[in-house]
Amino acid sequence: MRDQRFALLLATLLVLTACSRKTTPTPDPSREIAAAVAATLTAIPTGTACPPPFLPPTPTAPNLSGLFCEYGFCIGHPEHLPLFDLNAASEENRIPSTYAGGKLIAYNTDALILVIWQKDITDLQYMLNIVTQAVNGSLSGNLDVRLIGPYNVFYQPVQPPPNSTLSYGGAAAWECGERAFAWLSYTGQAETPSYWLESALARFTCGE
Repeated sequence: MRDQRFALLLATLLVLTACSRKTTPTPDPSREIAAAVAATLTAIPTGTACPPPFLPPTPTAPNLSGLFCEYGFCIGHPEHLPLFDLNAASEENRIPSTYAGGKLIAYNTDALILVIWQKDITDLQYMLNIVTQAVNGSLSGNLDVRLIGPYNVFYQPVQPPPNSTLSYGGAAAWECGERAFAWLSYTGQAETPSYWLESALARFTCGE
């Protein structure tokens, strides 16, 4: 009788143990990890959106209209009177101008502009004489010393040659760096040479 009770008790314990294992399943590690990640993401504060990157403005190309740039300097000129190298166009030598010295000219039936430069010259009166004689003119009137931009400029009216169809002229000279520059214009209006000079020097640079 005792043996029967013991066997029955043992069978009951086995059934209860099996039932307890089924009601308490083993935790799934992948689910626990997924839950932890979800909880972490939820806890992260929402940051402010980054502003779009700053795009600098597109640089505009320099305005080269009415501007001559070569031989280590730039100078303005009327758009309808482009300057070209007089030395290179000369039938006598066709030797181009250089940094150390040269001549530029622009002309049509209504106007003429001449620009010369020379290295290691400091006598601006000499430069006025040279540029005037190059076009058979003669200095007239009074010498005027003007401050145009950063340059002390010698300016003097010029009388064109008698056979010229242009009645008025003006010449100027100034220094920049190790070079001296001279400028001359013949036109049909008295005020034009002075105006063109100011416009030329407003855009003048010489790489100082």
